[in-house]
Amino acid sequence: MAETTPVVDENTRIHTKGGERMEKTEFSGFFVHTLDQKNRVFIPAEFRSKLGTEFVVCTPPGSTDCIIIYTFEEWDRYFENLRVLCKGTTRAYAERIASSSKRCVIPDKQGRITLSADHCAKAHLEKEALIVGVGNRIEIWNPEIWDQKCAENMAEIEKIAADVQL
Repeated sequence: MAETTPVVDENTRIHTKGGERMEKTEFSGFFVHTLDQKNRVFIPAEFRSKLGTEFVVCTPPGSTDCIIIYTFEEWDRYFENLRVLCKGTTRAYAERIASSSKRCVIPDKQGRITLSADHCAKAHLEKEALIVGVGNRIEIWNPEIWDQKCAENMAEIEKIAADVQL
């Protein structure tokens, strides 16, 4: 079982696995940006600095209508856990995730990345993209769908907030 050490700063936690220290980047906040005609979207500087120059963009099966971006290190952890869990018939899930992913390098000085047409279709992106930090990953949503999902889950969110006294 992984042992967690105290928070180093508000964005990075150090985890240990088998005695090896591993950094885990934390993303938070949200931004709305325009998707241009070439499916390029601006990734905020705060997120780019944590992503590094190489990261993974994917739309795994079961992801709720969004594009997910992982740091390369987080993708390796995610996919290794998936390989351990996926045996026999569930192997198809791992293969599907791998086929939906794309290694990405920030292509221009403005901090825009180019999303594939398939990824944009899966996330129903048209003009605007909501870039959301969700712990160990970034999600890109159609803002209207994000609002719908939040509205659908509001009762549960309010109950959890009351339970933890927020």
